[in-house]
Amino acid sequence: MQFVDQTEYGEVGNCLTACIASLLAIPITELPNHQGEDWLERWNHELARYNAHLIEIADPEAVQPGYSILSGLSPRGRWAHSVICYNGEMVHDPHEDRTGIRKGKRIEWLVLRPLDPSKLMGSSGAPGTHKAPAGLPDL
Repeated sequence: MQFVDQTEYGEVGNCLTACIASLLAIPITELPNHQGEDWLERWNHELARYNAHLIEIADPEAVQPGYSILSGLSPRGRWAHSVICYNGEMVHDPHEDRTGIRKGKRIEWLVLRPLDPSKLMGSSGAPGTHKAPAGLPDL
C-alpha cells in the first residue's frame, strides 16, 4: 500500500478521499470528494465499481481490527478529519502536518469491505499482491 495524502484542505478538504484512495491503491484523482448529507450513499455508489463499500460504525470506541478509517475532530479547526488505522492505531494521517485526530474527539469508524470477496484483487491485478508498508500486514 502506498499512502495517499490529501490535496484539498480546510472545512471541505479531501482527507476521506485520500484514505479511501490509499486503501484501494489508486490515485486520489480517480475519486470524487463526496460530502454532505448523503455522503455515505454517494460513496458506496462510487465504490461499487471497485467492488467495495463503506460500513459506518457510529461507536467511536468500537476499535476495528485490521485496516479502517477513523473520523474525528480535526486539530486544525471545527470540522471532521479522517485517518487510516490498523487495529485501532493510526498509521497514516493524509494531512501534511500528520497530527491526526484531536485527542478524545473520535466520531466514528469506517470500514472498507468488498462487495464480492471472490473478486478481490491486489494492486497488480493478481490476488494477494496488495503490499502494505514495512511492518504492517498486506491487505
